[in-house]
Order: sequence, then structure tokens, then C-alpha cells
Amino acid sequence: MPEKLRVLVVEDELLLSMMLEDMLDELGVHVAGVATGNAEALAAIRGVECNCVLLDMHLNGERGDPIAEELKSRAIPFAILSGGPDTSADLGAVTFVPKPYKFAEIERAVAELERELAELGEG
Repeated sequence: MPEKLRVLVVEDELLLSMMLEDMLDELGVHVAGVATGNAEALAAIRGVECNCVLLDMHLNGERGDPIAEELKSRAIPFAILSGGPDTSADLGAVTFVPKPYKFAEIERAVAELERELAELGEG
């Protein structure tokens, strides 16, 4: 199903990152890379072949707003992952996934990212 997705996972907690990778693998989604902070994520967005992003908004004490801005400027669809309030509409995200992550929520986010890519002509 979502084999065209090349997802960058931006998550600072190792166990959650590994869990997300496992979920994405189970969904048949290619993980293009993993980043744990703002600088690493921004470098990955510029250098890794990804066409969408799962973005944790709280990274090692920093907010992920600069990443969201970069993604918007590059028209790369993204989903916000957070234990905090849903700020996806304010930041231009396709969808919001609350923590703790549930497989069904990740599956839904992947489907929404796929739809967005299709609308952008990449799906």
C-alpha cells in the first residue's frame, strides 16, 4: 500500500523511535532516516530522500517549530506527534498523532500523508 512513502522519523526518545520504525515497517513504509533533534532533522530534510515526516514537537527540550517551518517551505507533508496539545492546524501539518502512539493512529497518519502526497502529484 504505502510503498511510495519515504518517511523521516523525528523523535528524540530511542524506544519510541524504534517502535515507530517497527510500526512503519509493518505498514510497508520505507523509513528514509531518523533524527533526534532540530539540527539533525533540518540536515536530514535537506539531505535525505524523504517525501514526508513524522515530527515529534518536543525534542530534547526544544520545540520542533523550525522543522515544521522548513517542511512547509519545501511543501513536504508532515504529521505532528506529541503528548501535548494538537497544534497541527497552526503549524501546517496534515494530521496529529497523540502520544502514546497506537498502531491505528500511525496507520491513519500514514494514510493521510499518502493522500496529501497524491494531491501534490507524488503518489
